[in-house]
Amino acid sequence: MNGLPPGVRAEHVLAFVAALVACAGGAHLAAGAARRLGFVATPRADRWSRGAVPLGGGVAVVAVLSGGLWFGSPDLLVAVAAVFLLGLVDDLRGVSPPAKLVVQTLAACWMVAAPLTDGGPSLLFRAPNALALPLTIVWYVGVCNAVNLLDNMDGSAAGVVAVATAFVYVLAVGGLSPDPRLATAAAVLAGACLGFLSANFPPARVFLGDAGSLPLGFALAGLAISLPRGGGGLRELAIPAFLLGTPIFDTALVWFGRRAARRPFLAGGTDHTTHRLVALGLSERRTLVVLYGATAALGGVALAIARGGLGTAVITALAGGAALVLGGLLLGEARVYPAAQDSLSARSAGRWRPLLYSVELLVDVGLLSAAWLGAYALRFDGEDLAFYLRASALPALPVVIGAKVLSLFAFRLYRGVWKNIAGRDLFAIGKAVSLASLIIVVAATGLQRFEHYSRGVVVIDWLLSLGAVAFSRSALRLGRDALSGLADRPRRAVLLGPRGLLPLLERDLDGLELVGTIGGSGFEGADSSESPDLADGAGLVEQARAAEAEVVLVGLPLAPNDPRLGALGRAFELRWVRASTH
Repeated sequence: MNGLPPGVRAEHVLAFVAALVACAGGAHLAAGAARRLGFVATPRADRWSRGAVPLGGGVAVVAVLSGGLWFGSPDLLVAVAAVFLLGLVDDLRGVSPPAKLVVQTLAACWMVAAPLTDGGPSLLFRAPNALALPLTIVWYVGVCNAVNLLDNMDGSAAGVVAVATAFVYVLAVGGLSPDPRLATAAAVLAGACLGFLSANFPPARVFLGDAGSLPLGFALAGLAISLPRGGGGLRELAIPAFLLGTPIFDTALVWFGRRAARRPFLAGGTDHTTHRLVALGLSERRTLVVLYGATAALGGVALAIARGGLGTAVITALAGGAALVLGGLLLGEARVYPAAQDSLSARSAGRWRPLLYSVELLVDVGLLSAAWLGAYALRFDGEDLAFYLRASALPALPVVIGAKVLSLFAFRLYRGVWKNIAGRDLFAIGKAVSLASLIIVVAATGLQRFEHYSRGVVVIDWLLSLGAVAFSRSALRLGRDALSGLADRPRRAVLLGPRGLLPLLERDLDGLELVGTIGGSGFEGADSSESPDLADGAGLVEQARAAEAEVVLVGLPLAPNDPRLGALGRAFELRWVRASTH
């Protein structure tokens, strides 16, 4: 074929198309056969499906995938076949979690032994075997189960694997050492997943089952660490980690959420990333669009780390990691548990506040480090950048982080979770960043007479730090607004103010459903006409939670430093009614 992008071969395109067509047909055939045999998944309280849906889609996917793995990695084919049989038995009769982990670990051990592969196994990173081998085994088992956990809604696992594998293909055909065999295997895997989506996109006509999701995760784990990853160090680990960032993120979110709600991790439930997006108002199909988009964004981060220089790789990795943490905080707001187990309830908020402060500090360290190193990357390039990174940027980084964090603390810019941000907060951020820049200049001058430093770097760092801190404090509000624009239902709101304000609220209710008022003795429905007698902050929060509110409309002229506003602002998004005198 002529006109193909550099590195892309005709056989890759043919393999992709053949896999797509074969798996699309195979999935529909498998659905019919499974229905006749009674091989179906029935609805359960801890699962998302609402009706009986045939299993067996994994049979079609693995059958097609086997052809690509035969040419790409015979060892991976054997291991995937073993995991497929494990999943099939689990779908048919059930297998205990310990037994599944044992079989998966044996398959991973086969991969690190690599008896059929010339040149030895592909490991997670280059390190002494005493460290690299066990961590590679953990990688295979962890990713295998992460993709299995992600298979919690129609189209979720297959679509995410397809998008992630597309980036594996791009990395396999590009760079200084392209791998045509790996590219062929990736093309087949991506094609098989997209073909399967023709029968699995909502509403699904067939499910993957464990016989499909477990092998998909194992195969993707193997392909990701088989990529040529030059540069060594953390870059080797960051590339596959971001490629598979969506299933890893989902597993971490579920673990933290269930631990906060004091629920067993292996119990199952509708508390995954997909379920939380639906709880925030998105339809299933729009949830998948967000999920696929996030996977593509993380793939772009992996691509930047692999193809960019040292400065680009470090900055991108730090910013990508911070974005994942902020995304976790945003999704953590969704109520997916009973009120008694709500991890954000007033009773448990104090218990988790130290952790929230730690997370906020971790995000700041990542973003502010990226700002400092990014300033050097923008100011210098080539050999000059490498010299200044060694001479001043990296040695000064601990002092820079310390100065910035201390300045933010001095201006009271640590709250754990920022539900809202006001103009006075942005002004405080500007003063804190300016103080930090002054401390950096004084320290560099006093300790090294400003040798190997640059005034231009300081100015660029000030601008980047200002933007990074302002973004991190407003990210939750921006994220909520973005999801509200995608939502298929209005967000529930309560009014802190008299019912008489309702005629003035029409322009303030865009995307909102007013469900009542709060204040006084408790929540009152939307047909109440009384003015509230304000309770204390904790009481107002409990009343708003009782109404299952997501937004509190402030219709009273309360001072910005009113403790009741502070309590509500830590738990809900606040919007001021324009008729109020605030």
